[in-house]
Amino acid sequence: YSDCEVIDAEGNKIHDSIIRYTNKRPFSGKCFKELFLGIFIPVQGVMVKKKVFDKIGFFNENLVGTEDYEMWLRISYYYPIAYLNKSLAKWREHPTSLSNNQFQMDESFVNCLEFILNQFSDCNDLVGKENVKKRMYALSTDAAFQYLQKGDWSAARKWLKKTWHFGRKPKSLIHILMTYCTPIAQRHWLKGK
Repeated sequence: YSDCEVIDAEGNKIHDSIIRYTNKRPFSGKCFKELFLGIFIPVQGVMVKKKVFDKIGFFNENLVGTEDYEMWLRISYYYPIAYLNKSLAKWREHPTSLSNNQFQMDESFVNCLEFILNQFSDCNDLVGKENVKKRMYALSTDAAFQYLQKGDWSAARKWLKKTWHFGRKPKSLIHILMTYCTPIAQRHWLKGK
């Protein structure tokens, strides 16, 4: 995979490197762990041999927004990858693109990584059980708080339960309890008016 130049919706250059622009670090070699923990491979700058697709398949279209990330994880599980430090493609930053919706992306990343955890039984060994829990806890927490900010208590509760599953932190339990109590308190307050 190569780097990409970042352009805006009108095609004007914003940055000469998507890797540096997004504060990511490129990796080469066997890097399943690094990919699981969040490195970035721009789909525009990737070349893959046909025999790799014959073995691992193509995009998982059920994973909206993270189908490329999930495929890179499958590829890196079986094969080493190489980074070419040149911008050979352009990545367009658009305000309405899915990648700019952090709320939806956090949720999509959790779904993607849960799929990978189910697919590869040795994932905890390769990445490290604590690293997996930290990554999943952080993404689940972000998704839960996005739902809390939107006032969707039911969805927030669902995602906070996931944070409890991955982190079992007292803070998670307090937030879960708050999502149960706040809608009840709101209904009670509205009835009293």
